[in-house]
Amino acid sequence: MNNIAILCTDGVLKLHEIKSECVGEAWVPVVALQEKNKENPTIPLFGTQDTAIKFAKRNLDKGWLKGCIILTEIDIQWIKDQKWGIMELSFPRKLNSHPDFTLGFEVIELNEKPDFFITRGRPR
Repeated sequence: MNNIAILCTDGVLKLHEIKSECVGEAWVPVVALQEKNKENPTIPLFGTQDTAIKFAKRNLDKGWLKGCIILTEIDIQWIKDQKWGIMELSFPRKLNSHPDFTLGFEVIELNEKPDFFITRGRPR
């Protein structure tokens, strides 16, 4: 598993703000699932960027800014330390209409400043 999370924002943060604030301060907003009757969110993780992108397209609002971030083992431990769940997905499961989940995002504090680059459209 490559531990790929989906970086996203509902439009509050613009691309230049993600580059300056998130990268500069080592934090990112990532897709999170809130399950009914659970206090803590669950972060979906993917093995490939292609699967993560397909999940984002199937589940997130078209107006949301979306991307991928590879999390390190230290980042994964930070998630676990927060008592958040992790859901490993090997296919782009449709969850936005699932009665037990709501989709949103949570902020993950990273161990180090991430590399940042922009691609338009689907990577090849």
